[in-house]
Amino acid sequence: MAKTRTMRRKVKRSIRRTTKRSGKRQTYSQGMTIEAVPLDADTLRVDGTLDDPDHHIEVYIIVAVRTSKIIDVGARMLRQPYPTCNKAMKRAQALVGMKIERGFYEKLAVVVGGRDGCVHLIDILMASAKMAANAIIGIVVGGKNWNNLTDRDDEFHDRLMGRLEGMCIGFNRNEISRSRSK
Repeated sequence: MAKTRTMRRKVKRSIRRTTKRSGKRQTYSQGMTIEAVPLDADTLRVDGTLDDPDHHIEVYIIVAVRTSKIIDVGARMLRQPYPTCNKAMKRAQALVGMKIERGFYEKLAVVVGGRDGCVHLIDILMASAKMAANAIIGIVVGGKNWNNLTDRDDEFHDRLMGRLEGMCIGFNRNEISRSRSK
């Protein structure tokens, strides 16, 4: 507890010093927007944008809903810190044919990252793949459709629990039973 208070004080002092020096708070922030839209009953498109002072990256992933297989991928860098950065965008094509399943993140990092890749491309593609996985889980496992995908009820949650138990606190039977009994 004392360590936490000390750390908070240090952060506040650091912010005050920065503000005094510059006259305003200096920040470097990164924003990400991910949107999933159905193309038809069997196909999902996820669009992602990553934007910070050095980068503006746009990606899309098209996924077959029933198989979680990536059908198409596109990536482009509209703003980059170095001219060579744009070359890394071509590596996204190697994801075509891969399935969004356990171990996908490690595969994505190898295919899109490394010395010829881009860590920011990994970030935006992974966030896009997670969005696709959430939509697919809602439709395939949860029995939802595009019109009621965000509707949540106990029956829907119970269907998902069988597949997602242990993934996070929302799919932890002990936590759920304790919260329902309160």
